Amino acid sequence: DLISSVYFFLGLLLVTLGLFMLQFARRRNNSSDIFALALTAPRVVPPARERPKGVPLQVIEGLPEITYRTSAKEDFESCPICLTDFEDEELVLALPCNHLFHR
Repeated sequence: DLISSVYFFLGLLLVTLGLFMLQFARRRNNSSDIFALALTAPRVVPPARERPKGVPLQVIEGLPEITYRTSAKEDFESCPICLTDFEDEELVLALPCNHLFHR
């Protein structure tokens, strides 16, 4: 009985949402093209000019370089950026949180 109530509620919610979208589209004189309505929705991803630029190059260059050794039983076997495995005796950069990545 609970499951049927949940399905009823979800169905009612979908119908309400559909009616809302149709009413909104009619107000914009565009009731025949729901896809155009979806394209006019607010952007979730900010434009490139508003995105963070990342860490300055000076900070990256200041990270310590360590020699990766497979015998040391490191927690990380591959670079999380380029997704390739580290090789024994390879120089890698270490973040303060001990994550490693290729230069």
